[in-house]
Amino acid sequence: VHHKRGAFLLNADAFYQKYWNGNGSVLQRNADHLTLIQQNETRQSGDYFYGGGNLLYSLDSLNTFNAGYRTRRSPNKTTSISDNYEVSNQMQEFLFQRNMETPNQNKGSSYNAGFTGKSKDQQIAYSILGMYAHFRGTNDYILYQNGQGNTEYRENFFSTTIYNDYIIQGDYSQAFTDSWKWEAGAKITAKNAQSTSLFEVYDFITGKYHHDAIRSTDFTYKSRIYAGYANMSIQLNKWGFSGGIRYEQTALDAVFKSQKVRIPSFGNLVPQVLLNRALDDKTNIRLGYTMKLVRPYISYLNPTVNTSDSLTLQYGNPQLKPELTNRYELSYSVNDATLFRDFVLFFNDSRNTIENIRFPAGNGIFESTWKNVGKDQRLGLAATLNWKPVPALTLGAALTAQYVWLESRALGISNKAPMWRLVLNGSYKFPHGFSLDFYGFFDSNNLRLQGYRSGWKFYNMTINKKFKNERLNLGLRLETFLKSHTYIDEVITTPGYEQRQSYRYQNQNIRFTFSYKIGKKEIKGPEIKSIDQ
Repeated sequence: VHHKRGAFLLNADAFYQKYWNGNGSVLQRNADHLTLIQQNETRQSGDYFYGGGNLLYSLDSLNTFNAGYRTRRSPNKTTSISDNYEVSNQMQEFLFQRNMETPNQNKGSSYNAGFTGKSKDQQIAYSILGMYAHFRGTNDYILYQNGQGNTEYRENFFSTTIYNDYIIQGDYSQAFTDSWKWEAGAKITAKNAQSTSLFEVYDFITGKYHHDAIRSTDFTYKSRIYAGYANMSIQLNKWGFSGGIRYEQTALDAVFKSQKVRIPSFGNLVPQVLLNRALDDKTNIRLGYTMKLVRPYISYLNPTVNTSDSLTLQYGNPQLKPELTNRYELSYSVNDATLFRDFVLFFNDSRNTIENIRFPAGNGIFESTWKNVGKDQRLGLAATLNWKPVPALTLGAALTAQYVWLESRALGISNKAPMWRLVLNGSYKFPHGFSLDFYGFFDSNNLRLQGYRSGWKFYNMTINKKFKNERLNLGLRLETFLKSHTYIDEVITTPGYEQRQSYRYQNQNIRFTFSYKIGKKEIKGPEIKSIDQ
């Protein structure tokens, strides 16, 4: 919805989805002279809603205030059955069955406000922005474990996670000439996360659940990030240069079970450089270097041990450091109206790479956690083509092929292999307002330090009908329509054990969409800057 009255402009949108699906997996693990098999079936249902609005007030053509609100809700429920077996003397022996119900409630909201302005000659631009985001989620389960026809174990788990994030950001840019510009800014981010976990174990003698104080935990994690940056861009004839530097200082504080976790503060200097040369009006060559900083998710940090899987003890690592990736690239592009071509030769060198690591804990049980394992290096070529042979037809393809090296000297393991991804898209406009669109992406195996995960294959086809007044648009979308399920294999291999888990995902969907435009013209609002998250 877009509505304008005087100096005010309102933008609002909303989306709602209700879904049901059924998935499954089979795990086989060989370790400690044991072979364990786990067969899982799950049924999930839930709702997903997001929406919000943004209100703009223009003081004049140069200065604008804005304020907005967004919300997201995603309650869901998963029911799962897990049958566990041991293979002995080539005979499969039933051990136990686990039945679980997992009701989750996730909801979040964000509020933002800001001011964006320009000088009268529009050579200077400045902004100050702020945002507050709140999230509350639950991750509970009710567990029943049955042996030979009898319920032998019951357990309840209640977990609540709350995030409160605060961001304030200021930016300033100035164009000295048409070919010379600089910009600078500062940003403060405060993230507060709190997670509480409560375990209850059923006592068959008393007929009641009792609190498990040893496994029940509380975890708080706070981070303060202070950042400042400066960039410069210069254009001289057919040459272009841009370069900048960003510094981030991070202070961390964590408490687990009322005990403070010692995590040192750290600072990162993040540079970037881009050199561009125009060979003619359509052809460009670019040489660039950038550094990217990726911080771990809160789920990777929380040390609470999750025992819902009988074969795997899962927990996080609050000592994780952010990943640092240095990217070097050389690109060549031709921006032709009929055939666009872009080729990029790149090398990524990542340090402190965050990987999920599993190691045996005895009796066929494994521990699963996250570690900064070492380096991740990738040498590759990315090619993008967009072809429009006739006005009605558009075809596109993007192929990324790379060779990957993973290594952890601390763990004494490494892995290497080629990887690729192919993305295809196309569109054809028929007479009388009909059109056909296609999109698909196809991945090779995804390399891991301890093995690999087979790649996703996804595609969809959409038939659209646009009526003469172009207000009403109907669409029928078919997703992965050739197969009812998508199958993914995850293989982990180490000197001490071997594991293969095959997943079955219900990924076939049919969607019918319609849209109707109300109003006489498109409403154009002033340009405003948004929070850089």
